[in-house]
Amino acid sequence: MEEIDLKILEMTIEVAGESEPNRFSTREIAARLGISEFMVFNHFHDKDNLINLCDEKAASDYYDSVLKWAPLCSDFHDFFSHVMDEHIALRTHDAFAINYCRVFPRYEKASDFAIFKANVELTIRSVIRYFPLAHPEDAFALWCFFTREFACDAQLFIDRRLPDTPKIRYLMADLIYEGFGEQLKK
Repeated sequence: MEEIDLKILEMTIEVAGESEPNRFSTREIAARLGISEFMVFNHFHDKDNLINLCDEKAASDYYDSVLKWAPLCSDFHDFFSHVMDEHIALRTHDAFAINYCRVFPRYEKASDFAIFKANVELTIRSVIRYFPLAHPEDAFALWCFFTREFACDAQLFIDRRLPDTPKIRYLMADLIYEGFGEQLKK
């Protein structure tokens, strides 16, 4: 990907994360980058394409973190904490995800749902050992639940609404894991 494309995607993630869902401004993106708004549209054609590619970028960084830590961690709490560290480091991605990620129902386009579902299914395979499912067909829905809860928890740390301590992380991980209760093999 060209350097300018990556800069536009990163700035869009930042601006769209700071804005209400579906209310970000391509003029603001261009102004912050010191380019013309025409350049944004010349590279990405329309806002739907731009937001879909931003979602793929933010999701890819998240999936990479999950895929990296899943085989290295001994338990779910350790996995949760490592992925949380990387997620918080990409703080603009979290606010963007809450506004635009496909696991949140506000902005779903059918054109990219197949890509989203394929990425999710690949990622699920890496973490399934933490979630021995009673009904494997529930894996996709449970992943969406996990990601929604995880992003909201991360935002609490990013916004400093909760102190980021090992004890609070452990409690968050437990709340998410126990939320799967009925779907897990006992």
